Amino acid sequence: MRFEALAAAVLCAASLGGCVEDQPAAQAGAPPPVPSILCKKGPDCDAKWSRAQTWVSQNAGYRIQVANDGLIQTYGSTDTSLAVVVNKTNVKGDQYEIVAQMSCGNEITCFPDLHQALADFANFVKQ
Repeated sequence: MRFEALAAAVLCAASLGGCVEDQPAAQAGAPPPVPSILCKKGPDCDAKWSRAQTWVSQNAGYRIQVANDGLIQTYGSTDTSLAVVVNKTNVKGDQYEIVAQMSCGNEITCFPDLHQALADFANFVKQ
């Protein structure tokens, strides 16, 4: 019996990189946090919005379908590739918020990992 349990654990670790119960909540199906990036109207927002579009064009698994002053959207995902929607909305006066949402048709084998992609996006845009 001990051999069977050990074999099952090794098989699980080898095939999945760890079992679900061993993974942190961020990896075990919890929705990824949505980064919120604030900017001030003018050069600050213009630069961040430009970096947002650059990141999407270089990292999404799909081409950009819509890109305007308030929306960057790729074509949708039906496989393991990354689809992205980024919105820029006015929150108060000259303050704007940039929010990215990412998805894959198959989030279990999504490439890149949704949590890491959102963190990379936020870090790149905030530069």
